[in-house]
Amino acid sequence: MRALELRIGNLVLLNNPKYRPAETGKVHVIDDIRPKDAVVFELDKLPYSVCYGQFLEYIEPLPITTDWLIRFGFEFVNEVGGWCNKNHIVYQLDVGWEFHPFCTNDKHLQLKINYMHQLQNLEYVLRGEDFKFN
Repeated sequence: MRALELRIGNLVLLNNPKYRPAETGKVHVIDDIRPKDAVVFELDKLPYSVCYGQFLEYIEPLPITTDWLIRFGFEFVNEVGGWCNKNHIVYQLDVGWEFHPFCTNDKHLQLKINYMHQLQNLEYVLRGEDFKFN
């Protein structure tokens, strides 16, 4: 991944089987970002997780799943056929997801996204807040 795509608090996956095989495929949180690496900690080990540096080449995006949408406060709404929270609608496409900010169907505001860090970054840019998740 590129440093410009990331914000502190973004959820990502690690893929460093040579030096960190136990952490490969586990969800991590970005704690600091530098030009060639980032400081991360494992989400599932909170509050006892240890921070460590990881080169950006070993950091991968976390795909959006319905489980993550639920943890971010989205609910499936059959009437619209998408996942909604109080601010946004997310529709699952054949490939990827479509983000509708502010629950609008305006074609000019629809964005195709695939990863949790993209959803997190949109929430922050549009509302100035980070998602709270369970």
